[in-house]
Amino acid sequence: IVLFEAYLFPFQEQLRQSLLLQEQVDMLAYAIDSKGDLGASAYIEWLQNATQRHLEESQLVNITSLVEDKQRLPVLNAMTRLLFRRNQMPEIKDLIDANLHFLKTSRHPKLMLFGMPGFMTPIQTVSWCYDHLNMLEVVDLGEALHFMQLDRPELLGEELLRWHR
Repeated sequence: IVLFEAYLFPFQEQLRQSLLLQEQVDMLAYAIDSKGDLGASAYIEWLQNATQRHLEESQLVNITSLVEDKQRLPVLNAMTRLLFRRNQMPEIKDLIDANLHFLKTSRHPKLMLFGMPGFMTPIQTVSWCYDHLNMLEVVDLGEALHFMQLDRPELLGEELLRWHR
């Protein structure tokens, strides 16, 4: 079982969120209009901030075409509204709790990859996993946020292969 930027705790447990994640959720909340929707330009601006990386022109063209698509934008807006309703949805918390219970009781080997400062997986979560999950190997990949698979794919791949062998 490989963990990287995993949702291990309910989202409403703000103390278990990185400061960067809290900031991005706040930015997203600010950009939402009175109907609970994000416009295409607001979504692109939020995404550029959330990735914490320079997006190439070709990436921006692809993202723009995605969020300006009249059929896809409602799906993105529905996902955004879901993010802000999460505290009212006990089934999501139950699902996350069941996943964590599985990880705590599983006898399968586990690999947790993390980077600093982290995004979904801050150091407090890494420490908790180290103390509570059996058969866990923890690997610090160095400086990383949420998109290490884009920023440093070779390092991520090397660690996965090393662990798998």
